[in-house]
Amino acid sequence: MKRRMLITMALAVLLSVSVVSGCGTAEIAESEPNGRLASNELPTLPPQGGEELPAATESPTLTADEIDAKVTEFVEYVRAGRFDEAFAMFDQSYAASSGISADTLRSEWNEMAAVSGGFVREGKRGVIDQSGYYLYSVTADYETQGIMSVVVADSKGMIADAQFAAAPLTVQTDAEDLPAGVAEKNLTIRSGGEYPLNAKLTYPANAEWDTPVPLFVLISSINAHEMDYSTAFGPMYKQLAYQLAQAGMCVLRYDNWTFAYPMELYSNADLAATFSVEEEVIADAIAAKETAVADAKIAPDGDPPLDGLTFSKIYAVGHVFSGLLTPRIVEEGGFDGGIILSGSPEPFLDVLYQYYQELSVANAESQPDFPQTVEDEYALAKGAKVIDDTSDADYARAPGIEGLTDEELPYVTYFGFPAYYLKTFDGKGSKEYFSTLRVPFLVLEVGKDDNITPKVGRDAYEKIVEESGAVDRVTIKYYEELNGVFVEAPDTQLSAEELEKIPINPRVAADIAEWAWTVAR
Repeated sequence: MKRRMLITMALAVLLSVSVVSGCGTAEIAESEPNGRLASNELPTLPPQGGEELPAATESPTLTADEIDAKVTEFVEYVRAGRFDEAFAMFDQSYAASSGISADTLRSEWNEMAAVSGGFVREGKRGVIDQSGYYLYSVTADYETQGIMSVVVADSKGMIADAQFAAAPLTVQTDAEDLPAGVAEKNLTIRSGGEYPLNAKLTYPANAEWDTPVPLFVLISSINAHEMDYSTAFGPMYKQLAYQLAQAGMCVLRYDNWTFAYPMELYSNADLAATFSVEEEVIADAIAAKETAVADAKIAPDGDPPLDGLTFSKIYAVGHVFSGLLTPRIVEEGGFDGGIILSGSPEPFLDVLYQYYQELSVANAESQPDFPQTVEDEYALAKGAKVIDDTSDADYARAPGIEGLTDEELPYVTYFGFPAYYLKTFDGKGSKEYFSTLRVPFLVLEVGKDDNITPKVGRDAYEKIVEESGAVDRVTIKYYEELNGVFVEAPDTQLSAEELEKIPINPRVAADIAEWAWTVAR
């Protein structure tokens, strides 16, 4: 029986995607023909519709303070490993129907706690009243990351659902695993402003700062991702930052908006209705650049001081879906150039379409009807499928993204994304950006990426670069043997622990460094 009926929508945005791209074929999640498509690898925003909480049938029997105390008690039981007592607080009929047990609580909590270390301090706490049900977010700082407990309680104080997700640290910790020649400093993007974000500046240890050095701003991607950009092959952005620092350069990475503020989309209806890549990606990338320029020189507590640090050039670096946005960010943020890691110059909708085409072919034996579902979804999004029957569930979506009014856009989804979000993803085409931007770009493409195939990646870039007359400004490199996180995936089956230890291929950082010191200087 289907599990997690109450807060599936919330957790879609809370949970980071464990595999960003290119780590092998994935099984397509079950999907109804008129519903949204989803997979365990492709990040999506929470839909505006979805399953509603059942209406409360009784008057509240507890006050808000009493319900709050019940949730606190439940979270304390879980943190203490008292899972039988925590499970006893559930509405047992709901728990039985949704597959929740003391063992599932134990498994899910222990999996999160195993990578978080010991408890440090309480973090933020929030609650949203949803027609007699209360959606709580209770966070705490642990040694390596925060943990958010997402708990749904009814008006009688019974727990209806609970899940656990990684969360930003309230107070950042210093890294304990820095390699030789690498130092880091904690920064805050928009410190004192709305929606501040944790960030880290990684730089060469013992540098003299007698000459300016390049800075790379690693743009956080869509959906919930922490600054290290963790994948099944380990933390991609952290690894890249360390390798570039060892090559003599500075790197800034940061938690993305959706990771840091997951509950905002459920407490702020106006924001949810008009949520776009501007709020989720672009504004933060530009703010990150401004923070680096303003705050990076402030000397940290230890050595070496950074008061002599200056940046020769500042480059925006985007991976896969943020790679699609990199030219736009370079233009709007005034960056000195951009690096696109396994991205595409094609429109976002077309990239989604080809992704699901590839995925449906790989899973054709187990889900033979899914290829047609993909074709129908794309036709609906493009307005190419005409539906005149008002009783058809897809009638309201048949005008397509361009045919919907501004009022309709936020409440219609294609491929799991609100049409409003899809419409705001694509600005000018890559060809126009490359034609008008007089700054250098480095495009790194791979041969084994499930999200971006060579057809929509390398081949499409080569064509557009030639057509835009930007051959002298855009450098394209291709790594046929690497996957979407720039790792040479092993042929043999490895455990999760073994996969995480496979490093990014060192040629990637070496090629970026050579480009920065020579081509782009």
